[in-house]
Amino acid sequence: GTVTSISFDLYGCVQAIIKQRIDKDGKVPESTWHDVKRLEILPGEHIIPVPNFGLIPTGTEPGSESKPVPA
Repeated sequence: GTVTSISFDLYGCVQAIIKQRIDKDGKVPESTWHDVKRLEILPGEHIIPVPNFGLIPTGTEPGSESKPVPA
């Protein structure tokens, strides 16, 4: 799929909405939100250059009370 939007929420989560390709029947699947730390940027041609939003390295980002940063 293609990331069409990035969201920086108040609790420190950075998420991307992914738009899937049209299926073989011509239907457009629903877009889905995913944590950017779980996504992989694939090699090859991109629609635009991959931006660097100054993302915090994995394991050091702030978390909600239910997911605190390890001490």
